[in-house]
Amino acid sequence: MQDIKKIIGNKSYFVWTSNIDHHFALVGLTNLFEIEGNWFEGVCSNHPAEHSVHYLASKLHEIYEKDQAGTLTEADIPKCDECGAPLALNMAGEDFQINQKQVQAFQDFIQKYEDKKLVVLELGIGPRNQMIKAPSM
Repeated sequence: MQDIKKIIGNKSYFVWTSNIDHHFALVGLTNLFEIEGNWFEGVCSNHPAEHSVHYLASKLHEIYEKDQAGTLTEADIPKCDECGAPLALNMAGEDFQINQKQVQAFQDFIQKYEDKKLVVLELGIGPRNQMIKAPSM
């Protein structure tokens, strides 16, 4: 990811990815559309569509540290701020809530550069990943 960031340099870019590991963001790439979610977001297990998406990076780090120390308890499970239900990871599946801010940012990028010359790099997208392949074709 560092190499990709170096290649991009100060050029305009947008990363459309199905990776859920958040590695693009971890190296400082901010123009992202994580089409299948990421490990750092949680949704309410009782009301995923009605309650907001929760950012879990600091909580997951705390859980990891407690797990390593052997002090992790059920009380450490992240809970919905609105109803107290356990949070589920926000990844592609039945309760997935696509990040609307990322969708809007991607749409804005496409509109801004629709009449411009673009370089599109498709890296590591297998033929079965139609969430990225079909719309980009």
